[in-house]
Amino acid sequence: MWLVGYDPSDVHLIRLQDLRYWPLRHGSPFLDRPAVWVPASAIPALSPCSEHADLYIAKVQDDRAPRQNVFLLPEDMPAEAYEDALHSIRRENIALTVEFTYHQDWSTNTLQRIRILYDSVSLGLPTVYALPSSGVALRGTERRGDRNAVQRKIQMALAPECERLVRENKPVTWEKLQKQLRALGIDEPTHTENVADPKVHLFCRTMQDSYDVPCCTVRIDQVVSFAPNEWKVSGSQLSAVFNIMQACMDYFEANEKPAGVQSGVFTQSNDLDEDTILEGWRRAGHRNRNDTWDRYHEVHGFPNGCLAVMSTRPNRNSATHNFSLHIPDLADLSIRNFGESDPALFSRWIKPLRKRYHRVRPSPLRLKRIPPALLKRPVIITYRVASYARGREGAERWQNVNERTYASKLVLVDVCDARESRKIPGRPRAMSTSPTGRRYVLAAGLPMPSSELFSHYEDNARYRTWVDFADILICADGIFLGKSWWQNSRPVRIG
Repeated sequence: MWLVGYDPSDVHLIRLQDLRYWPLRHGSPFLDRPAVWVPASAIPALSPCSEHADLYIAKVQDDRAPRQNVFLLPEDMPAEAYEDALHSIRRENIALTVEFTYHQDWSTNTLQRIRILYDSVSLGLPTVYALPSSGVALRGTERRGDRNAVQRKIQMALAPECERLVRENKPVTWEKLQKQLRALGIDEPTHTENVADPKVHLFCRTMQDSYDVPCCTVRIDQVVSFAPNEWKVSGSQLSAVFNIMQACMDYFEANEKPAGVQSGVFTQSNDLDEDTILEGWRRAGHRNRNDTWDRYHEVHGFPNGCLAVMSTRPNRNSATHNFSLHIPDLADLSIRNFGESDPALFSRWIKPLRKRYHRVRPSPLRLKRIPPALLKRPVIITYRVASYARGREGAERWQNVNERTYASKLVLVDVCDARESRKIPGRPRAMSTSPTGRRYVLAAGLPMPSSELFSHYEDNARYRTWVDFADILICADGIFLGKSWWQNSRPVRIG
């Protein structure tokens, strides 16, 4: 029996019937393989995930395969009829994890999902990230992304045409919708079109090489940014996603295990990721660099996760083959001077930070509480987070700390920049798979009290990302070790 775990936050789409129709679209693998759809939170094997992906497709040993797709809501759980099947799911039963985004605004929306990708791949689950290859940044509107004023206007105008195309089982493409906009006399928002940023693609390739688990992107038509919700998942523009789902399900049924990196199922997507990384490097790889980072690594060698230009003999020590630090304008670097003792780097590093973040009289830095492994690292990367975005009237306190994009960049820097490189044949971007196996110290400067950060650790996924991935947390009332270094699951104050 096939069983699909869906993101519990999408339950409203099931109540609105949108997601109920999704498996019935043209090209869907669930037309001839009906599945039981349940909230992903009801699958115990997925409990380690900080946030859930949109879909988890699993195969379980159960002869009661439904004749049509069955949807269970959170209030239907626990479902006694399927309880044994849910508890029997292991990671090796999951054929594919799928995460979607319909927007490419400023390339930030795509970054927001990488914690979800990290959790999935680190659990050993084959993962694909469906996103538009390009999108339109709707500048000067009341907000970006879905449901801004311009987007709502376009969606309302296009709804009849989208419905007609879907009912006639014809592709819903941006090209066709552009013609309809011109016929209606509506200006096309194409003057600010963005192409895909390579950061997400580089992250996926680094995760795949590090964990030896499939992780790649799948391209979908940018029409999904403008077609109304009830019609944009018509199936025609999602054919690439349906195809890879079909291939993974076929492979699982034939081999009784998920498709691996060498299975051939993900080859085309991996090649497209490499093309995007190279094109992104050619377009902007030499701009917006951190000069201190580049100078240090031209001597000591760049991390594998920075590798941009793939060749038979890549020059590891050349900035012409590597991306720079992935947050070049948001990070301060402290580098150990020649002959400097282990504690000296930390003592020198902390002085300017006290004035920036501390709102109370700071206590002395307790070097004895800092693990020796951290003291020996030669570089400290400090990710600076402002309290709020200027110009945003009515912004909540510590808004940026609670922003998915800011927290996701910490994961990006950890995986691609801060960890130890590994030498594994055929996996050129392989990095350490242990959060404590870092080459550098990763610190986060957060303009909020530690009590606020730690008290919401369990119920706020963004706060949890800061605590889980940073080695050191610089809060308004003190300095603490990240969760990887906690003792007895309690925060450790070092200053």
